[in-house]
Amino acid sequence: MFPVSAAMLKSLADYDASLEAFSRPLMSLVEYTLDENDRMTVHNETALWYRYIDMTPQAEALFNFLSDEEVAQMEQVVQNFYETDTPEV
Repeated sequence: MFPVSAAMLKSLADYDASLEAFSRPLMSLVEYTLDENDRMTVHNETALWYRYIDMTPQAEALFNFLSDEEVAQMEQVVQNFYETDTPEV
């Protein structure tokens, strides 16, 4: 689990941009309608567009949300896991 929610809230424009990097191009391909409660109904087949998603913008945004200190803490957690929780071969 990454501690990024507070950082994401501080950088909503960056968060939105990372999501729109995926959704904006996709929405031009999706045939849909919205009902009176804003529920979406998709009328064409879309599964193929979700199969091999380029998540580079989202990964870059996630990395940018993390501070150097948080990255160092995660590296230490991973190192501790490998030192204590992996069987010897």
